[in-house]
Amino acid sequence: ESLLRLCCAMLILIRKRLLAGDFTSNLKLLQNYPSTSVNHLLDLADKLRGLPIL
Repeated sequence: ESLLRLCCAMLILIRKRLLAGDFTSNLKLLQNYPSTSVNHLLDLADKLRGLPIL
């Protein structure tokens, strides 16, 4: 469950770029994930803990 929250947090952080890109650019973006603050990523993943799973 922690890994799922971490992956979701990673997607949330690049959400705008994913929505703006096409398949090819999104695939490249996901394969070469941009530098991100680990603390920010972990904080966001922790905030997702309280949300209901759909």
